[in-house]
Amino acid sequence: MSVISSVEFQRNLGVYQDKALAEPVIISKNGRERLVLLSVDEYQRLKAHRDGTSAGPERSPPCFAEHGALST
Repeated sequence: MSVISSVEFQRNLGVYQDKALAEPVIISKNGRERLVLLSVDEYQRLKAHRDGTSAGPERSPPCFAEHGALST
């Protein structure tokens, strides 16, 4: 998972949009993680998981837990 500054994100928006299709991108501001950019498929998979419904196999990209994104 990539962690980038908001300035870097603004300068290279297209690069990080493409990267977010494969893995979540964390955007920081003033050294603090503030936002996560992720694909619609991953968002819908997480939302379905939260709601207790199945997103289906076509909506099952790698799990955030594999990247440590859901740990606190």
